[in-house]
Amino acid sequence: MTRAKEIKSTLPIMSAVQDTPGVSPTKAVFWLSRLVHRNHADLAKPGWPVHYSAKIEHEGVACYFPLGSDDRKLAARRAGEIYRNAISTGWPLTFRKYPREITLAIFWRRHPIVCTYTTLYTNPRLRPAPRPRPQAGSRRVILIEDDLEVLKALELWISGQPDFRLAGSFSTTRAALHSRAIASAGLCLFNQRAPDISERDLLQRLSALPRPVPAYSFGIFEVSDDIFASLSGVQEGYFLRRRPPLDMLEPIADGGLGKEANSPGRLDAQITSYFQEILGRTTTAPGTREPQILTSRELEVLDCVRKGYPDKQIAQALSIQPSTVHTHLKKMFEKLGVHTRTEAVMKHLQK
Repeated sequence: MTRAKEIKSTLPIMSAVQDTPGVSPTKAVFWLSRLVHRNHADLAKPGWPVHYSAKIEHEGVACYFPLGSDDRKLAARRAGEIYRNAISTGWPLTFRKYPREITLAIFWRRHPIVCTYTTLYTNPRLRPAPRPRPQAGSRRVILIEDDLEVLKALELWISGQPDFRLAGSFSTTRAALHSRAIASAGLCLFNQRAPDISERDLLQRLSALPRPVPAYSFGIFEVSDDIFASLSGVQEGYFLRRRPPLDMLEPIADGGLGKEANSPGRLDAQITSYFQEILGRTTTAPGTREPQILTSRELEVLDCVRKGYPDKQIAQALSIQPSTVHTHLKKMFEKLGVHTRTEAVMKHLQK
């Protein structure tokens, strides 16, 4: 969207919330970002028509909400409705009533960081789709997530996976470890910010079971660029791959049948093979122009982006103005043929 379109898009939102008690139009524009067409929204709910989304902020919490319409006025009314609901009833009830757009990232390796990520919607009103008949050898999955609406979305997502089936879902790590389902699980996916038990402790307990359960952490983010911010300071490099929701578990799919196929060691070897194959592929199709070489300054900016630095921190680290950072980013995107920071880092790492 152009800057002009961005400004125009805020006007219906202002009018949609101007009658909200105690909220000035200025604050409304601050808390309700412009209407946008989000990239990859079609992955979250295939078949949905093109529609606007809005980032809604209140009391330090910010989320993207799909608005279900490509009509700006209707979408703005919907955004105002969600915003009024948030300030009158609070976020927990609002999350139960309205779907959110979330980015799910599963971390398969920590040294270096490798992950798959996708876009999902929470949807309190959506009934679970008919589950495919479990195949022989389907891996039984344990989910651990303390946000109940996100947990419901993950349950629906797992239910649509042909090679996996849900064994149990839990809001706390302790509840999962004390459940009967853990003994027969072939995979545990847990939020990396689980509040009750550390990641290290959980992995140790799962590996100490009579039949060790392989486990991988995931994160829930507002946008994909936030994945980098959560991993700042990592020195071994990154490889993040966007996938459709039903392909998120590709690194461990088709691993064969039997107990050995579900062992942590076997899955780790499969994950290594999966990403090595991708990294070994040529990144430039025949007949296409090779990406232009980045300047030394652009490489410095890209290194800061890789570490998750925001623009102001990049400017401070390199002793340049934020506007200069923006200029370098724009030139890098053009040279690499990408549109986001995530794509820029991935493209450069795959060279």
